[in-house]
Amino acid sequence: MKRMPHVVRRMARGALKHRALAPAERTLRIGNITLLPHQVAAVDWMRPRLARYGGALLADPPGLGKTYVALAVAAERQQPTLVIAPAALRQQWHTAAEETGVPVVFVSTERLSAPSDPLVAPHPFVIIDEAHHLRTRSTRRYHRTKAICASATVLLLSATPIQNTIHDLAHISHLFNLPPTRQSISHVRRRLTLRRSLSQLLAIDRGALARYAMPAIRSVVTPRLPIPHTSLPARLSSLPRVSTDSAEAHALLKLGLLHALRSSDAAARARIHRRIAATIAIEESAEAGVEPTPSVRRAFLSASDTVQLALPQLLGPFTGACDAAVAASAREQRHALQELVQYLTGNGDQQRSDILRRLARRCTRPVVAFTQFSATATAFFRLLQRETGIALLTGAGARIATGAISRAEVLARFLSPQYRQRHNAVCLLLTTDVLSEGLSLAGVATVVHLDLPWTAARLDQRVGRAARIGAPVEAVRVIQLPAPLPPAAEQALHELLTAKRRRMRHISGDDDASLCGILAGLCKRSQSVRDEQRWLTMRSALVQSSITMAIVRVRHERLLVVLDGTALRAPAAADWEALADAEVTTLQPGGIAALRRALAAWRLDRDMSAMVDRPGDLRFRSRQEADETLLHGTRIERVMRAGAVTRHRRTAMSRSRDDGTQPANAIGASRTCDPNERQSSVEPLRQRHAPAGNPREVRIVCGVLLRPTDD
Repeated sequence: MKRMPHVVRRMARGALKHRALAPAERTLRIGNITLLPHQVAAVDWMRPRLARYGGALLADPPGLGKTYVALAVAAERQQPTLVIAPAALRQQWHTAAEETGVPVVFVSTERLSAPSDPLVAPHPFVIIDEAHHLRTRSTRRYHRTKAICASATVLLLSATPIQNTIHDLAHISHLFNLPPTRQSISHVRRRLTLRRSLSQLLAIDRGALARYAMPAIRSVVTPRLPIPHTSLPARLSSLPRVSTDSAEAHALLKLGLLHALRSSDAAARARIHRRIAATIAIEESAEAGVEPTPSVRRAFLSASDTVQLALPQLLGPFTGACDAAVAASAREQRHALQELVQYLTGNGDQQRSDILRRLARRCTRPVVAFTQFSATATAFFRLLQRETGIALLTGAGARIATGAISRAEVLARFLSPQYRQRHNAVCLLLTTDVLSEGLSLAGVATVVHLDLPWTAARLDQRVGRAARIGAPVEAVRVIQLPAPLPPAAEQALHELLTAKRRRMRHISGDDDASLCGILAGLCKRSQSVRDEQRWLTMRSALVQSSITMAIVRVRHERLLVVLDGTALRAPAAADWEALADAEVTTLQPGGIAALRRALAAWRLDRDMSAMVDRPGDLRFRSRQEADETLLHGTRIERVMRAGAVTRHRRTAMSRSRDDGTQPANAIGASRTCDPNERQSSVEPLRQRHAPAGNPREVRIVCGVLLRPTDD
């Protein structure tokens, strides 16, 4: 890195160290594992926060090694450690604990959801992996975990702590006993949450590219297939409602059927058959005078197109009267569902399985296909099982063409290089989201989304299984198979995922605010320094056009802004990377003036928005400013009069000394003094005590003009 000015170097290093982005100066080895510099920096970042607040959240993206960071923290604390994680991660945690030599006690989140109490002994240090599974406060697992963490220090691990709303982060943050207020959410985001990306790590440590060898992610556009279900969404929207279901429950039923249809015809058929069994249970219960409780509905089992009937008189409470209206509405919905099944011919599943067949034949690296429904994975496996190298893995177990196989065996055939050239190697793995969390699929070159899940975080989890540090592939292709639905229905789901992805950014939304405070402190200069001395012009080969990075003061807050062309935006990791690679050049005019114009336009736009959105606040603020101006003007007039009296007294005393006469009356002298002379004497006081400017004005503290090397 070329030598930079002292202030700019302190800006970059100080800000990035605050977010644990700078490479650690020490090495850390636990057992047989030597941590990478960014992992050591995370351990150093969490140590004081765990000691002071009793909890922290590590929200690094998948693939940066959160498991070993947590075990390193546990090794330093030297306390009995309890790990709470999904059952699918049990073997991974035991393997990592053996490698690091840190003893842990593992309890699955599924065990905490069981009806019987697991009776977990209290531990002083608790690690919760995939903490977003505890985002719902009404579940049994949440209350039991809350009791376990009542007197413990808690370290949360989750790449996607926000699944749907910002309240997800608030709920998991309460596990380390923060008060349930809006301030606590902001407190967690700002001080107790660490989230970094690979681009940020490379921005401060360019030599880490070899250490952080993570494959690039490339999206592949698939051709649009013929739409076999053009009328099904409209038929689903007009599905009749059972009188015992509320409007919300009926809306969720239709949304779930549409979501299953977006996955595959097989998933939609399975969902419809289960609902048909529920309508039969409701109809039989209503005719027998029995309340159709959930236990009664579950007793009517559905298998393919058949339903195993039960006796509702033995399962539910007796109401004593037959409700013909409920039975009629359930019968009407069942007939409508049976008509929908006739349209699910499976042609769309056949067309999309042909794409998977071509991928399995042409790809030299393993391919994994994710889906949210086990019925979808099973249907595609049946269509492809005659191909060599196809395997199925769901929560019920694993299968290949010859029959059932263990989970460990199928993963070994899929990922191990020693199986790559064998006849029994697995080249395409059809799986549900059971593999989308915690496990490493390093070596997979293609990730296929057979459907879109409810949350955008699940998409990131799927891709993060393959895009990991040290993966032996240069890039990971991401393919999303088209849905057998009209574009309007597909667009609605994409908009829902986009909105949820926007909410996920709240996890790091306050990073710029905390960064501004540090940079403003590092760049604080004396008021006597001229503007040109508070600005630097630098050039870098990493920028295509000139940008201006500056710290501005708006009222009582400092903000870090970047002027890119004519647009103001927040700083990105690429800006810091370019600044770290820059060198000083001569000061160029024009950049500061352009930034002032952009800030003035931004201020006017903000004031106009406030005038439209909050007229009441604007009127109150105007009255308050008018009162302050009046008081300020009165204070200035008093100072002006006092200064004039003092000056004329001194003038009269000096003349009396020279003439030997008595001093004249100061007030009388002030009344007979020269008006021009009086005005000139008062003007310095007016400048000294005048207001510092409009409180709405934006003041630029300092900044850097970054230009391309070609300039």
